[in-house]
Amino acid sequence: MVPTSCSRLVSEDPRDRRWGVNRQMGDLRTFSEENRREVGGEYIENDVPAHSGEERPEHDRLMADAIEAAREPGGRVTVAGYHPSRVWRCRVERAQAVEDLRHAGCWVAFESGGLFDMAKASDRSQLADLGESDTAESEVKSERVARSAWRRGKEELS
Repeated sequence: MVPTSCSRLVSEDPRDRRWGVNRQMGDLRTFSEENRREVGGEYIENDVPAHSGEERPEHDRLMADAIEAAREPGGRVTVAGYHPSRVWRCRVERAQAVEDLRHAGCWVAFESGGLFDMAKASDRSQLADLGESDTAESEVKSERVARSAWRRGKEELS
């Protein structure tokens, strides 16, 4: 058996309907079954943006649990997420996670594709590149939203 931690972090659910969380967790469970991975825990943060800088206690718990499980003799821990952007959008948080998982000897997998051995520099680099694209996309969206809000405010004052 291979201990696996599943993470699904979903933002923007103001009515707490959890449709995205439920669908993506179901996909992750199927992904784990198909890949013969034992799910060691599920970590869900609903309506907390991964890029906002807000505290993410479930993410912190995921990382701590994965690192602790990796200390067990003979275990191979895979941190699984729906997509890299759902787990890490913040550069600093992602870089720290990659280093922590590297030292722990963990793997990272995504339902949307990709299996990364954190012991390998090339895998860490690929994961960082994917993450950087996600971060840039999030930052561009934030700039567009802020610009639109600024323009609406200016029009209202006119």
